[in-house]
Amino acid sequence: MAEKGTIIIVDDEAQALESFMTSTLDKGFDYHFCCENPLESIEYVANHKVVAAFLDIRMPNIDGVELAHELLRVSKDIRITFTPANPAN
Repeated sequence: MAEKGTIIIVDDEAQALESFMTSTLDKGFDYHFCCENPLESIEYVANHKVVAAFLDIRMPNIDGVELAHELLRVSKDIRITFTPANPAN
């Protein structure tokens, strides 16, 4: 049986993460959440088998597009999906 990978979710807003978790998550994967500091996700991806990343576009310290470039630099096979903030906020 192949080792399943982890999916990371990087978002600085807890409410957005809660909404994402309840509507989207698949129980067939492990999940890791990076909320306090988006830059921590780079080290996490470098040291774990991460198959996908859901990234907020607007975050402190680094924006989602820049973060995607860094994640792809450390893991060429990672799949990136952007999760823009709720437009009502």
